[in-house]
Amino acid sequence: MSETKGGPYGDQTGAKFWQVICREHGYDPTVRHDDRTVKMRKVTKSDIEMMEKKSKQDKEDHSLNVYIVFGFSLLILFLLLCGFYLLMKKRLKV
Repeated sequence: MSETKGGPYGDQTGAKFWQVICREHGYDPTVRHDDRTVKMRKVTKSDIEMMEKKSKQDKEDHSLNVYIVFGFSLLILFLLLCGFYLLMKKRLKV
């Protein structure tokens, strides 16, 4: 009996599992294959260093994106509050 997890988290977990298994056995999990044959190659130390560097860069890019989205959200909130303030000020004068 086996269980298959659906959704984005199940897919990510499954993909990460096979990446770890491939790396433990010295194969590059990013190598693509065609329908006829699977081609795999041994992972070198420089490959591992490159993957770690890319992973670190991806994390830094993600955190930068979070700060940008947060900043724009604050700006929109500020503009909405200013507009609400001006609207209420105008209504109270009438």
